[in-house]
Amino acid sequence: YAGAVDRLLVTDDAITVVDFKTGRRVPQSASDVPGHHCAQIAAYVAVLEGIFPGRAVSAALLYTSGPSLIALEPGDLAPYKPGFSV
Repeated sequence: YAGAVDRLLVTDDAITVVDFKTGRRVPQSASDVPGHHCAQIAAYVAVLEGIFPGRAVSAALLYTSGPSLIALEPGDLAPYKPGFSV
């Protein structure tokens, strides 16, 4: 993936990454988020976990046309993390 994190909040204990999505289709829940969006944010989380070891990393997608903020739990992203095979 080639991309840039839209928003990153870094504290002493935790990292929060938020990626903005501008399309018209707004998922109703985390289970409705398209796989390619999950794969992108899962890659961001994996990289941030490597950069900031020992800090909790949380992720969310902000669908701007809603607007709707959808938090993605580790279980939502696990199948999409780089190196994970189903």
